[in-house]
Amino acid sequence: MDGAVRFIYLAATVSGVTLVSSHQACYNGSKYDVNSNNPHRWVLPYEDPCEYAAVLGGLTAPNVSYQQGAPYYLNKIAVRMLEFFGCQDDRKSIECSTPEPLGLEDRTIPDESISVSSSYFAWSGRLNGVAWVPRFDANCWLEVDLGESTVVSGLITQGDETIENWRVTEYKVKYKKMSSSDYEDVKDNNGAIQVFEGNIEDNETPVTNMFDQSIMAVIVRIEPVAFIDLVSLRLELLGCHIN
Repeated sequence: MDGAVRFIYLAATVSGVTLVSSHQACYNGSKYDVNSNNPHRWVLPYEDPCEYAAVLGGLTAPNVSYQQGAPYYLNKIAVRMLEFFGCQDDRKSIECSTPEPLGLEDRTIPDESISVSSSYFAWSGRLNGVAWVPRFDANCWLEVDLGESTVVSGLITQGDETIENWRVTEYKVKYKKMSSSDYEDVKDNNGAIQVFEGNIEDNETPVTNMFDQSIMAVIVRIEPVAFIDLVSLRLELLGCHIN
């Protein structure tokens, strides 16, 4: 494994896992020796610890080359690590019993957590707000930083508040599991990138789209695909917090 990684030393307990120490290091190619006096070591990719946490849970992560002996309590440790790092545990379904607004309309999500490809006022893209209108329609996007790993199940959109024919009629959604992760596409149950139908009929009526499968995300990005006249968007994210 090239580059910087973190050695995380963990002590197993009945109730979970205790983080003993953490520091950056470089993988030296040596294998873990079960007969040594060193504690059990789990190497987590520095950019995305969720990738290796998944391996510890008995899943697959092709980009991980470093593996070690697995103690009998591995599964319990994996579950706690997934929770500790805010990773998605693909061994079980992650859904909200009742998805709720995550805070754009009521401003629980602060202005500085909203960013856009181009515009003077990123914060204007809140549901029932003024509407975000990019300066350049090509490859435009609006992104929300949720601050922590959150279950996101869908979203609600509107068009422009004042200009009748400014609205997004189709869009895609990308997300990051962690701030340092790569973007991933929201996909349907067949594994195809979903293109959602937005505000076809009018600007004001909220249109709700739920994902086929909820995602765990820190950052959610909306990318308009089709629009009438100009891109203009107001939205709310739906989901629930895991804590």
